[in-house]
Amino acid sequence: MALHTTGDLLHWHPHIHMIALNGGLDSKEFFSELPAVDCSELQRTFANKIFDALLEKELLTPETVSSMQSWENSGFSVYAAPKIEAKDEEARLFLTRY
Repeated sequence: MALHTTGDLLHWHPHIHMIALNGGLDSKEFFSELPAVDCSELQRTFANKIFDALLEKELLTPETVSSMQSWENSGFSVYAAPKIEAKDEEARLFLTRY
C-alpha cells in the first residue's frame, strides 16, 4: 500500500494505492482464488472506519458525518482493476511503477 496525497494536477487528493493477491495457498500448496471484490461494500466499510476514527479524535461531529454520508458523492471510492496474470511482466512492472 502507498499513501498518495495529491492528484494528477498536484491538488490535495489523499488516496491509497494497493496491490493485493487474489487468493492464497492452502497447507498442500493448492492456490485458491478469492471471490470478486464487492467495491461498494469495501467503500462503505472504509468510509465508516475513517468516520469512526475522525469521530473518536473529535475532528468531526456526528452531525457532520451524518451530513457527509447523505451526499451523492461521498468523496470515497474503491476501484478494483482487472487481475494481472503472474506471467504478464510488462503489466506488473507498469503497475508497480504507477
